[in-house]
Amino acid sequence: MGRVKIIALKRRREPDFDSERLLVVLLLLISLIFIASRVSAQAPANDLACNATVINVGMNSPFTNVTATSQFGEPAIPTGTCTAQGNWCSGETAPQLNHTVWFKFTVPAAGTGSYAFRVNGNAGTFDSQVALFSAATCADLTNGNAVRLGANDDTTGSLFNSYMVVNCLTPTQTYYILVDGYGTTTNANFYVHVIELSDRNAVANAGSDQTICYSLFPQYPVNGTVLGIAGSTTWTTTGDGTFANPSALSTTYSPGLNDKASGITQLILSTDDPAGVCGISRDTLVLTVIPDSIYAGDNKTICANEEFITMTAQAFLFTSFQWTSTGDGTFDNPASLNANYAPGVNDRLQPFVDVVLRGVSTQCFNTVYDTVRIFNSNASGAVVNLGADTVVCVGSSIALSAQQLSSFSSVLWTTSGNGTFSNPNSATTSYTPGSNDINNGVVTVTLNAQGVTPCNGSKSDSKQIFLQQPPAILSIAGGGSYCATSAINLSANAENYNTLSWTTSGDGSFSDPNDLNTSYIPGPNDLVSGVASISLQATSIAPCPASATSSVNIFITAAPQVSLSVPASSCGFATIALSSSVSNYQTISWSSMGDGSFDDPSSTKPKYTPGPIDVATGSVSFNVTVLGNIPCNAFFASGTTTITPDPSVVPSAPSAVCTGSTIPVTASVTSVSTVFWDTDGDGFFMDPSAVTTIYIPGPLDYNTGSVNLFIAANGVSPCVSSDNDVVHINFINHAVADAGPDEDVVAGQSVTLDGFAENSVVYTWTTAGDGTFNNPGILNAVYTPGPGDILAGSVVLTLTAADNSPCSQLSSDQVEISIFPDALLAIKFYIEGMYTFPGNYPSLFANGYSSNNTWSDSVTVSFYQSAAPYNLIGSYSSVVATNGIAVVSLPASYAGNAYYVAIRHRNTLETWTNAPVQVNSFGLIDFTSTTILRQSGVYSGLKSGTSLH
Repeated sequence: MGRVKIIALKRRREPDFDSERLLVVLLLLISLIFIASRVSAQAPANDLACNATVINVGMNSPFTNVTATSQFGEPAIPTGTCTAQGNWCSGETAPQLNHTVWFKFTVPAAGTGSYAFRVNGNAGTFDSQVALFSAATCADLTNGNAVRLGANDDTTGSLFNSYMVVNCLTPTQTYYILVDGYGTTTNANFYVHVIELSDRNAVANAGSDQTICYSLFPQYPVNGTVLGIAGSTTWTTTGDGTFANPSALSTTYSPGLNDKASGITQLILSTDDPAGVCGISRDTLVLTVIPDSIYAGDNKTICANEEFITMTAQAFLFTSFQWTSTGDGTFDNPASLNANYAPGVNDRLQPFVDVVLRGVSTQCFNTVYDTVRIFNSNASGAVVNLGADTVVCVGSSIALSAQQLSSFSSVLWTTSGNGTFSNPNSATTSYTPGSNDINNGVVTVTLNAQGVTPCNGSKSDSKQIFLQQPPAILSIAGGGSYCATSAINLSANAENYNTLSWTTSGDGSFSDPNDLNTSYIPGPNDLVSGVASISLQATSIAPCPASATSSVNIFITAAPQVSLSVPASSCGFATIALSSSVSNYQTISWSSMGDGSFDDPSSTKPKYTPGPIDVATGSVSFNVTVLGNIPCNAFFASGTTTITPDPSVVPSAPSAVCTGSTIPVTASVTSVSTVFWDTDGDGFFMDPSAVTTIYIPGPLDYNTGSVNLFIAANGVSPCVSSDNDVVHINFINHAVADAGPDEDVVAGQSVTLDGFAENSVVYTWTTAGDGTFNNPGILNAVYTPGPGDILAGSVVLTLTAADNSPCSQLSSDQVEISIFPDALLAIKFYIEGMYTFPGNYPSLFANGYSSNNTWSDSVTVSFYQSAAPYNLIGSYSSVVATNGIAVVSLPASYAGNAYYVAIRHRNTLETWTNAPVQVNSFGLIDFTSTTILRQSGVYSGLKSGTSLH
């Protein structure tokens, strides 16, 4: 923790207390304490892996992990035994990494490579943990690309110090060290001690790869280096070159011929430390060798009888060549490596002549020379001529001799194959071909003749011997058992033949008797005998004389034969009889494409009952599977039966028609040949044999109100059945409207109509005037006359009734409503003395006192409210005729209301109705229905409200 130095300033003595200065000092102290706490709480810089602190060999301190944290992505350390190398203690709870800090250590170039890393700990405050990583960059430490090389938690005997030993670290390479404390609260100051151990590690460096030209660097300098401490060093190579001093770091390498031929070799520098644990370190330098060498060839001798001598030079990676001579001879092609040199006259006189080959390199851009010396000899060389190539038949030894052979001291026969000579050193010998010769079909034999000294160079000649093998039939495929249904495929494998020919012991034929692959069609006799022998002959190719023959037997089984008898047609669900003729078989099985069933599907003559789908489809297909005798496969046959459905007829006609109408009828028919219509009524059909026709009803049909129509249908061949059905038809009468009797009403009064309709449920009232109906769609509608109706004094109302379905006519009737401006009320009664009970005639008229019927008298008719207190509404005077009728004309407002009605004649008491009476536009009150009313004078003194009966 950092320290903050606080300087106390001596305060001058003041007579009074200065509170402002004391506040300033306190604020300053608080700020300094806060800054000090922030400084102490700041994490160390090497809390991050890329800020790792550099440490060296020796003691490195002091360090702290106080306030350090674990970095995201830091590699986890495996757990195990606390004192073991390579892990930390297994008892720590997660998270394992808590207050980690990082260090980095670079191995000295001359260091041993083996080091111990010790991190101290303080008992009770810091229990150290350490780990070592190899990483290309510091970022690899947190992205998973670091390699852990070591780790330790506790040293043996100490629970707080960690001690990690890592061997064979690479000199000059930098490694990363992770330090943490055991547990989440363990953190303190510590030191890291790096100790170099005695075990040594050396790293060899052979140098960078190189490319050299063979002609320019016959000795290539190499310079190796070694980091660390090495015991010894050694250079080795994968090629055939040599080192001047293979134990020295700096030496030279001379490439060999194989190096030049392959174009590449590896130079390996090895160093080891036999006393240590790190062992050998190797490094390789890849040396690419450009083979720009030139070789003119060995020295040669030309004999007297030779006109020229052929050069045998070799060159690698040269753009151009040029032969030159120190004599007067010439080259036929001086730019060719295999040029022929013809010595000149002076060359023949000299003991030798030198010829020089010069080449220009394509990659190394230098010129190289090489020389061949040609010696002259007066002797002649050997002559060898074996003659033309030959063809022989394999099977015996081959006699060999030279067509021309001279000037030789010895001969040697050689072969390109693996055959043997009876005497390879004789001019005449025999050769027995080896297995490779026979397999290859050709071998080259060579006769080499050694010349006579001094032209003792060898001459040779070769010839090819083509080895023709005799014909061979290796195999014939196709023999065995067959079913006599198709051709038999044959194939053969033959070799070394000229022609092929298939033959048979039977009477069959071949599709191609001269081909390896052919087909054999058995003949009638083959089918009868059941067997035939098939042979294949292969003729030889010259010079071989023999031919080859091979045979196989074929066994032929008769194929199953089947013929079906399936009826062409059937009727409805009738059983279908099936039949088949079968031979050469094991079993037979019938099946159908429909939904019917067989009585026995394994019989040759089953019966099939069609299903509904069969009949609806109109046909059914039958399949027959016949299993032949082995090896014959199953044989299939099929047939189809057309199914004609049973006749079906469904009549169609209107369920109801209007009386007086004709009836269209039709029928839906299936599989019908003829139809016939009939009836139980008295009508007739326009065409009783037509599917669609018209029925003309008779009077009885209309009177009865219904009729039944019948139809019968005959089936279509082969069906002989019939079908019939009936349709019932009702007759609907036309509507009749009756508007009722004419009516009289007083102006302002409504009238309830008394209409009537027959054969109709739909009717309506209409008016010729301007009045309204409460509901024009009911028979007893209420009509209220309009102003125009009242002014006209009458109105005509029309009731219209519509036919019930299916009829469509209308019927109408009218009623006249007379409209009066006032209401009229007629009252019937007799004045006392003018009526004799119980007769029905006025007494005076009966006695002949009024022969002209003019006797009359006046009365008063009063109207009272129908409810208490029975107020008088109005009184009217009228004259009663001798017939007892008095008529009172009332205001129109009386119409439609109920009143008590009272009658008074001069001094008699009023006589009241026993109940309120409804006043209409025209009405009648009959007071003569009781004796009380007839003798009203008896009740003198009665008042309003007295009962009248």
